Amino acid sequence: MTKISFLHSGLPKDCTFPIISTLESAENYPFRHGTGFFAKRGRDIYFITARHCLIKHTNENIDKLASRLAIPYIPHGYKHEKSDYIQFSDIYSPKQKQNNSQEEYIDFVVLKISNPSKSKHLKTLLSRSVKIPPTGDWLDSFISIGQEKFGVLDGKSIKLLCIGYPYDGTITNITIDDNERANILLQPATFIGYLEEGIDWNLLSLSKITWECELNGFSGSPVFISFKNENGRQFALSGMLVMGTNSKVHFIKVSVISRFFQELYS
Repeated sequence: MTKISFLHSGLPKDCTFPIISTLESAENYPFRHGTGFFAKRGRDIYFITARHCLIKHTNENIDKLASRLAIPYIPHGYKHEKSDYIQFSDIYSPKQKQNNSQEEYIDFVVLKISNPSKSKHLKTLLSRSVKIPPTGDWLDSFISIGQEKFGVLDGKSIKLLCIGYPYDGTITNITIDDNERANILLQPATFIGYLEEGIDWNLLSLSKITWECELNGFSGSPVFISFKNENGRQFALSGMLVMGTNSKVHFIKVSVISRFFQELYS
């Protein structure tokens, strides 16, 4: 097996968070729309999600919509002050040239988190953030090994795990008390699927998934591969879920995400 140096010794479930926003006309009444996850490159921390979780139309102002995000430093409990919520310094929406040489948006967005004023918030976010692989080549190598060993990716050979915040099937909820404070209650959900070839250049697929409720809300969720080594059960980021049905889902390969960060830091 290809050596992977960016492993987590347990499932990094705390990296995920539901996308919570407010409207200009109702700042004290947040709502949720999809999932995102915290990731780190050195001491820099980012929040990554699917582009379609933030905007529905290409011509929408994604910067303006991102400014309405209400994602708190501390996951659970009551939130009221602006200082309870993460601030973002930059937003990136990568493009890729297609066969017709035109650039089109890839369905993921990266938001850089501003340095928190409180050291405890920085420490908390760093501990919650998943490690971004320096490249995604390891996953391609892993798949190649699987193809050699099993012949084809037939939905039986390689299992991956997704963790996120669907709208149904958990107790996740946001309520507003009489003082207009938001109370956030979280319960992440996970499912397993079997790796298959992707339907596009930047995607891989998972079939025979184990989640029985509706998948709405899982978009933007991180996907992990898991295996055992001499240190026990290990997990590594493999991509981000963008679409699917209850029989098959599709996720952006980690190599696409890693390539963005390579270019950002080059």
